Amino acid sequence: YRGASPIQSSLLNGDAETGISFMQMTEGLDEGGLISTEAILINEEDNKISLEERLTDLAIENIESVFSTLKNKTALVTNQNNSEASYCKKIIKSDSVTNFNDSARDILNKFKAYYEWPGLSFIFNGIEIKVHEIFITEEKSTGIVGTINKISKSGLYINTSDYIIVITYLQFPNKQKISSLDVFNSYKSFFS
Repeated sequence: YRGASPIQSSLLNGDAETGISFMQMTEGLDEGGLISTEAILINEEDNKISLEERLTDLAIENIESVFSTLKNKTALVTNQNNSEASYCKKIIKSDSVTNFNDSARDILNKFKAYYEWPGLSFIFNGIEIKVHEIFITEEKSTGIVGTINKISKSGLYINTSDYIIVITYLQFPNKQKISSLDVFNSYKSFFS
């Protein structure tokens, strides 16, 4: 991925692996020759923060040997194949809003990719509500896509285009993060 959001893009796209590249600087965006590349698997529990930390550790582990090859003039530089490049966009705050019409996996990927910023949110009754924890059930959606399937002490169950997802922690504007139990006890009528 070339551009502003390679870590988020790998999570958004549900990639199985990602990695780092040490490359020459050129005028073109991330188009320089590759000095070294290292790949890692993306874990199911990874989000933007954890994956960024793992990639940073990978870079730290490999930077000394890369510098050594440069210093000793033994680096083998490989030109990139521009036809295989993917460009990733700059993420903006409005990217956080989801309408639950996508697949459950795409929504979860978005949650993981935007974990640190801008987060995942949805609009309900004209209010933007931030999602802090979410998971996918094995239950197929049975209602209208994008609507609330049910509200229980274990979460806010929402129909997607395929499986039901459950929000277990959320946050109203200018309020503290609350659990699904708080939602059930205090906001059930709001979501009904």
